[in-house]
Amino acid sequence: MWTRPGEKMDPALHTFSRYGVQLGTKVPLWGGFTGEGQFALRLWTQRPKQKKEEWAQHIPALKRAASSHSSSGAGKKLKLWHDNESCLKQPQEYKKAGLVSALFPPNSGDLNPIETAWARLRRDLTETELEDLKCGKILSLSGFKKRVAQLLASYSIPGPGEKHSYLEKLVRGMPRRMAMCKQNK
Repeated sequence: MWTRPGEKMDPALHTFSRYGVQLGTKVPLWGGFTGEGQFALRLWTQRPKQKKEEWAQHIPALKRAASSHSSSGAGKKLKLWHDNESCLKQPQEYKKAGLVSALFPPNSGDLNPIETAWARLRRDLTETELEDLKCGKILSLSGFKKRVAQLLASYSIPGPGEKHSYLEKLVRGMPRRMAMCKQNK
């Protein structure tokens, strides 16, 4: 965001995250959460796009992460929700790992709850970055990753006086969202 001399920063106008510029590198983040509303995987990669073979190497870790946060009974297959990113579309690899693949439309906050979580993460990072800019603070790459991890972990914890976490609310709201989308065609 550019400002004129003497002009004050306005949080309502601050919409572009500058961390990629400040850090001097892109920081691609992949992740997902379980049906119980726990953030199950946080994976940093060197490039924003992955090849199918690269993603396939992470499927065992994905299963371990999802299993550790799942209350599903033993022997019950875990469902992996994902968008239509080409590297993620590997139903046979998921089946071999004992996972069930469920596609959601890409970039749809209504039908793909992870997109809503990513949007909140971007907003929260932008707010903290604005505070950083006001006091001249620049994070290191490890500091940035730590901040992201803390924010994602906070999404799995109910707020003061709340019964459900942010992610649980997203999951619980999916049937209503699906019904509204179907109603609106």
